[in-house]
Amino acid sequence: MPQKKSKTTASSQKVISDNTFVLIEYTAREKETGKVFDTTSEEVAKKEKIYDEHDVYGHKLVIIGEGWFLKGFEDRLKNLKENEEKEFEIPPEEAFGPRDPSKIEHISLKKFVREGIDPKPGMQVRIGNRVGTVLRVGAGRVTVDFNHPLAGKTLSYSVKVVKIIDNDVEKVKHLVKRRISDLELDKINITFNKSELDIMLPDDVLYQRDVEIAKRGIARDIFKYFPQIKVIRFIEEIKKEEPRAEEEGKKEANEEAKAKNTEAKKEA
Repeated sequence: MPQKKSKTTASSQKVISDNTFVLIEYTAREKETGKVFDTTSEEVAKKEKIYDEHDVYGHKLVIIGEGWFLKGFEDRLKNLKENEEKEFEIPPEEAFGPRDPSKIEHISLKKFVREGIDPKPGMQVRIGNRVGTVLRVGAGRVTVDFNHPLAGKTLSYSVKVVKIIDNDVEKVKHLVKRRISDLELDKINITFNKSELDIMLPDDVLYQRDVEIAKRGIARDIFKYFPQIKVIRFIEEIKKEEPRAEEEGKKEANEEAKAKNTEAKKEA
């Protein structure tokens, strides 16, 4: 009697390749020290004392080959499957390069004083268009390292593939959320109509700062990844607020009280 085939075979599983839209969770550490420098987990961020209240935690969108992450990182995601977890390392030459001694400079303390900066070791400072880390503060001069903080370090990643996205509507929703990060996916309505695309956003988006800039970024992304789309319409729906039951109850109670007062005056 022939054996039944499994519903999910290795060949039918979704696999990450170039241009794949994928949602991932990860935690990244410096291999040598074990120090976490980036994570999608709010819990880990708080535990490692790198939590940023302005950041949005949870899975992140990656489009393989777009360079949103290190190339070495994206390359190691290829061939992974949905729900697969993996740990890997990225050497300095595939990450932020080796440390360059010539990028360590001695700068006059007076320059910092003029800028109103009180330099301390470990502080990140901007000098011109460069950002560096203060190494030492001496008599009259400050030693600043303009290497990337992770230069010369091997990076260690723990990654989980949450979902591989192959549905066009879902792809667009995540492109929108990438630009308006606190927007819930189920509040975004997408309608494809041949070469046109309608995006309906909830009314609370209207009051967000820089929403117009975000919409332009969304449009650029969609035109890039969906070349068949020639027209994009952002539809903003504003609904009339209906009175709440509690407010209606208070209104009725006030009207009844007024009516009783009126009757009492007539009887008097």
